[in-house]
Amino acid sequence: MAGLLHTALDIEDLRQMARRRLPKGLFDFIDRGSEDDVALRHNRAAIERIKLRARVLNDVSDRDPTVTLLGQLQKLPLVIGPTGPAGYVWYRGEIALARAAAKAGIPFTLASTSNTAMETILKEGGGRQWYQLYVWRNLDMSMKTTVRAREAGFEALVLTVDSIVAYNRKWDILNGVTFPVRFTPRNVWDALTHPRWLIGTMGRYVRAEGGLPRYVNIPVLDNVSLADATAARHPHSDLDERSPRVSEQVRPISGWKAQRL
Repeated sequence: MAGLLHTALDIEDLRQMARRRLPKGLFDFIDRGSEDDVALRHNRAAIERIKLRARVLNDVSDRDPTVTLLGQLQKLPLVIGPTGPAGYVWYRGEIALARAAAKAGIPFTLASTSNTAMETILKEGGGRQWYQLYVWRNLDMSMKTTVRAREAGFEALVLTVDSIVAYNRKWDILNGVTFPVRFTPRNVWDALTHPRWLIGTMGRYVRAEGGLPRYVNIPVLDNVSLADATAARHPHSDLDERSPRVSEQVRPISGWKAQRL
């Protein structure tokens, strides 16, 4: 950790470290967006336009960034969002993220497409944890994992409502990326040329669990490729307008009170 503090001085340093360590297909999956990356560039530009207003000659000895969210006080106005491939980036990366969130005093959101059992993440990660759900075409399958998350002890349910139709992720197609992994000459070579990741992440899964990471929290996704899973999502394109109905569908099955942020 001490070495990291001297080599990663900002977010771009971390990005370049990830680029060197991870296979190209995995890095591009995280780093790129859909189509021509127009929305990605616009989002980045919008964030960079946000400025902090300096207020000089003020007493800053007692700064307090705490906020109240969902009725609970937390140390920072931040939440770690769902990051599906965390378990591919680092061995049981979801647990590492949950622990980091707990240490920072903020909630962690577990992606439904994670690779570690939700009960294990909740137990070993600690802190406040939320669960993210895609509303799939097969609603019963979606709700099974929702009930499981509620019974495990997740605090809140986060619905993803902006991935209604299959998106054209150009770089994933060019790199031959699928989750779970399907071996091809391209991705085998990609992995072999990144030995630190291959041994330090995939090797640990093989030694500890007898195989590569797979979907363990959504039955409908087990042994299904990312493209196939995307095509299986809810067929209607007006889910944003129908989100109150989705809340009504989720509430009686999951046992969570529907609350919109």
